[in-house]
Amino acid sequence: MNLLRMENRIEQKVVVHLRLQWQRNRYLVGGATLIVACCVAVVWLAARLWHINPVILLRDIYVVVGAEPYAGLISNIGVLGWCVAATIWSITVYLLHPHRADPRYGLAVSAGVITAILLIDDGWMLHEYLLPQLTGLGEKVFLAGYALLAIVFAGYALPRMLQTDYLLAGIAAGCLGTSYLIDIVLPFTPHHTLYEDLAKFSGIIFWAAYTLSVFRDVVKTQQGRLL
Repeated sequence: MNLLRMENRIEQKVVVHLRLQWQRNRYLVGGATLIVACCVAVVWLAARLWHINPVILLRDIYVVVGAEPYAGLISNIGVLGWCVAATIWSITVYLLHPHRADPRYGLAVSAGVITAILLIDDGWMLHEYLLPQLTGLGEKVFLAGYALLAIVFAGYALPRMLQTDYLLAGIAAGCLGTSYLIDIVLPFTPHHTLYEDLAKFSGIIFWAAYTLSVFRDVVKTQQGRLL
């Protein structure tokens, strides 16, 4: 009898804990479920409408194309760099949300958005391949659009950046700007492509480092508010 009561108490505690966990995490559960559902829908639609083998979308890219595991190593690290930066900007926005008067809040929001755009562009080769294929417009049209976006971002973010340790941001901007100019001005040759990719990779890494510097200072500020 005592054993049965103990089992019932354990079951009740488990149910209570699960309910509390659901209340605290219901939006995260819903978000994760939505992402999974959207990905499954994309795979299903691709198979039904465009007759794309689901294996191509689900399997590792190296298995699909038969490439060596080290193929695209630096490019993949660059995409991870964008991802790290976008994630840290998002956390910074979360930390500063109660203090939206802080100029770093607007910087984090705008920088997080543009970093996410560049992450998606670099990961799926939007301006090089996908967007020209879908619209019939040339790559340089989209490069011009990115230049305009960069100018708008700089106009908004630069005054806020100057209140941070902006050295790393300056190096990142110089490297990314060099990559952009190489892509626009120089002919498409293996040597020029190598220089462009190295400049872009350097810009990504220094941008992620700048993101970390802003995050570090925000954390120090938050700690100071708690004291």
